[in-house]
Amino acid sequence: MAGLWRGSDRILVAFGAPAEGLHEIVSREGVKLEEIADFVINMVPGQGTETVRTEEAVSASLALLNCL
Repeated sequence: MAGLWRGSDRILVAFGAPAEGLHEIVSREGVKLEEIADFVINMVPGQGTETVRTEEAVSASLALLNCL
């Protein structure tokens, strides 16, 4: 995965909302997330809570992506 990530020309990091995840948000537009994204990754698995605050998700995601 790291090789594909580094070799990408365009990268979009998207976050869900407390009420809906990304799958639900894009399905309202009539598409499946896997059809429009090469990677769909839960950056904070096993978090122990239903949702992660956006500022925490951004920090955790950017820290992890920086290591790739």
